[in-house]
Amino acid sequence: MLNKVFDVICNFIYPNKCVLCNKEVIKREAHLCEGCLKDLKPKPRLEYLESDENIKGKVKCISPFIYAGSIKSAIWRFKFRGYKNYSKFFAGIIAKEIQKRFQNLRFDYICFVPLRKEREKNRGYNQAKCIAEDISSIIEIPCKDILIKVKSNHVQHELDLIHRRANVKGAYDVKNESEVLNKSILLCDDIVTSGSTLMECSKVLFESGANSVFCCTIAYIPKSDFSDKHQ
Repeated sequence: MLNKVFDVICNFIYPNKCVLCNKEVIKREAHLCEGCLKDLKPKPRLEYLESDENIKGKVKCISPFIYAGSIKSAIWRFKFRGYKNYSKFFAGIIAKEIQKRFQNLRFDYICFVPLRKEREKNRGYNQAKCIAEDISSIIEIPCKDILIKVKSNHVQHELDLIHRRANVKGAYDVKNESEVLNKSILLCDDIVTSGSTLMECSKVLFESGANSVFCCTIAYIPKSDFSDKHQ
């Protein structure tokens, strides 16, 4: 009884908002309004990330959504407007794709792309870490803080393909190689565009002895869209 009263009060003071359209939702535990739930149509993509010759063809990435429309707006709020609670919704969708596409795989750990300390402090959280932790609780694989950012670099979304690859080179390292040696690792981030960040992180994981690395993100930007904007 007290729990129901508490839920009513919380819904009145802090109304739950739909992740996609940001309108109020009746059920506090719901992530989407009825309209968005009906219209939700993931367009998952599973691809090999482009890489240097040392690890070419070794890293697959699963992403349930195209980075466009309401998904793009939701990710923007999640990253830059403090909507940390969106993580559970995104993680739930990603986890379903992981269980579907990677069902025959066994991961030792889930990890995430780290942020620069100053950026994480200003934002209040690392969105990739939030996703990784929530996926961890769903598929019951430990989440570990394996990677560290060792170099400040320019923000990736302002650069073209060639400069993105150069921009992240040497930007990441492994904290403890003993946690990586002979392990199968699932690496999480929010968006994959050129794949440069995920590939650089994968590279240092392989160099530290990882057996395999797979990646997952909320959304992907089609290569044709990326090319058109950076011609």
